[in-house]
Amino acid sequence: MDNKCGDIEVDQVIRSSSSSADNEDLPVINVRFSGKSVLIKITCMMQKGITTNIMNKVEDLNLTITTANTMLMKETTLNIAIIAEMDEPGFESTIEDIVRGLRSILK
Repeated sequence: MDNKCGDIEVDQVIRSSSSSADNEDLPVINVRFSGKSVLIKITCMMQKGITTNIMNKVEDLNLTITTANTMLMKETTLNIAIIAEMDEPGFESTIEDIVRGLRSILK
């Protein structure tokens, strides 16, 4: 199945890590498309400037952030939830492209 925005099923989800959120398994990235909206959930280790870097990367992927929330879990783990809208006609990313782009800054 082609994962471009026009052909994606509403609830298709790709996880970039295993289901547990132990520190060894981080980062965990979930991406879900629904119409022109994209839900991105990230669990990662705290790093200086990581939230800003993630937001910049999302916008670099031709997505407009409408809502973003962060929550500190445990003392070193950060949960980030982002809802964004696809910028048409410039949006041609797949779920895999988004995960790969975010993973590149979450080293």
